[in-house]
This record gives sequence, structure tokens and C-alpha cells, in this order.
Amino acid sequence: MNAGKAAPKSDAEQQPRAPQPQPAADGGPSVSDANRIGDAKRLLASLQGVSWHQRFEIAPGVFTPGTKDVLDICQQMQLPSDLSGKTLLDVGASNGGFSFEMERRGAAVTAIDVLPEELCGLPAIAHFLGSKVKYRKLSVYDLDPHDIGAFDTVLFLGVIYHLRHPLLGLDKIWAVTNEWCYLESHVLDEGLATPWGMRSLKEFDPRLTQLPLVEFHRLDELNGDLSNWFSPTVAALEAWLWSAGFKPEFLGQFPPGKPVRCGFRAKKLPGPSEWQRIGAY
Repeated sequence: MNAGKAAPKSDAEQQPRAPQPQPAADGGPSVSDANRIGDAKRLLASLQGVSWHQRFEIAPGVFTPGTKDVLDICQQMQLPSDLSGKTLLDVGASNGGFSFEMERRGAAVTAIDVLPEELCGLPAIAHFLGSKVKYRKLSVYDLDPHDIGAFDTVLFLGVIYHLRHPLLGLDKIWAVTNEWCYLESHVLDEGLATPWGMRSLKEFDPRLTQLPLVEFHRLDELNGDLSNWFSPTVAALEAWLWSAGFKPEFLGQFPPGKPVRCGFRAKKLPGPSEWQRIGAY
């Protein structure tokens, strides 16, 4: 902050300001805000076929009806507050909450998901918000830097345990990452799916959490969801990231009281990835 005298006002600053929305006489929202709120509610009501996973605000006090709070996860994942001038890929973007929030923080965002537009709702919400987020219907397995390009930052949140081929997925992520990958996932340490409910590995042996273990879900053993294939330990996720060519930094387990998820910030390492140097079938 400049502690000296204020600079003379520019010509633009001396021009009269455009009239600002006036609050209602009863102290409620301004007329323009009220119109925006009404439009947002009508938009959500029109998106009947959307599978809502994420909760985020699209107008003052109007939130999408998902259960995953976008701002809470942004805080847990320590996502940068300023992404000005950066490019970002949101993999498994779902309803677009993270895409829009990262755009608000300055990034040029591309979002992908396997869901068609009518099921994710992202393009319709982008239009309502005046967003420039680009949406493409793609799987993580479709990622090719010659097609989609490479990005300064890649968000890979809540996706990897839904993949039948998680290591291939990470290899695809590595190929389109320039700098950073943020990975968030369900983890096995406190989330072992058993016929007797969700259990902690520590109940069986505390040392198990130190091992790169993975639980396979043939059907809907994890949360009654057929799309869940694997539950890795935190140690397994870290090992996978090293193998795929990243330097992982553990960000913690959450939520408090039931830490069945965790996050990593991973820096892409130069040169071939670890598994490429070793060789693999």
C-alpha cells in the first residue's frame, strides 16, 4: 500500500459513476438481484434431468442442490486463490462448480466429463453465469495433448476411484499437465467397505495404513454405487503419483470426524515418468 499522497484521479475516475442497484425499501435484495435470483431458481427448476453432485452458488442465496460443497473442498484441497493467467483442466467436472470457481480466481478453464450436457448441466449454468468455461464430453482416457492441449493446473477431484484403470488415468493426466495436479479421492484407511459396514484399517492392524493397499469393488460394495471400482490407501495414492511422474505433497484427510477422503498436490517432474524409466507391459 502506498503511504504517500494519493495520485490525482484519472479522467475515467472523475466521470460520474453508473447508477448502482438500489436495495429494496425493506432492506431486501435490490431489484436487479431479485430478478437474478428468480432467473436462477427457474434455471434450476428447468434442469430436471441433471445429476446433481456439487453444491455451489449461482445467484445470491441460490445454490445447486448437490451434496459436495465446492468451497469446502477448495479449502480442504488448498486450491490457489489467484490463478490469473493460468490454464486449468477440470477432469470429471460434473456440474461445473470447480470450473466456475477456478475461472472466478482467474484461470482459463476447460472442463471435461463423460456425462452429456443434459445430465451435467454445466453448459446451461455457464450460459447463465456468462462464463467462458469450455466444456467437452470426454473421458480421462481420451486425453491427448495433441488434441486438447496441456494445462498449467489439472484438477482430478473425486474421479480416480471411479476408474477401472486408475494408473492409465494418471498417465493420461500426466501427459496434459504442465505444472500441478490436484488429486482428491476416497481412501481405504478409514473407509474399508465390509459386509459389517465401513471400518478403519487400524481396527485390524495400525501398520496397514503404511502399506500401498487397494480394495477392489466388484459391484456396489462402496456406498451402494456401481461406479466405484477401487479404494486405495493414502500410501497407495502417493505411490501411484510417484510412479506416474509426479512429486506428491499430502494435503490431509477429511472431513473431520470421518476422514474417508484425502488430497494431494502433485508437481509434475521433468523427463520420462518413473514407470517409463523402469519399463512396463
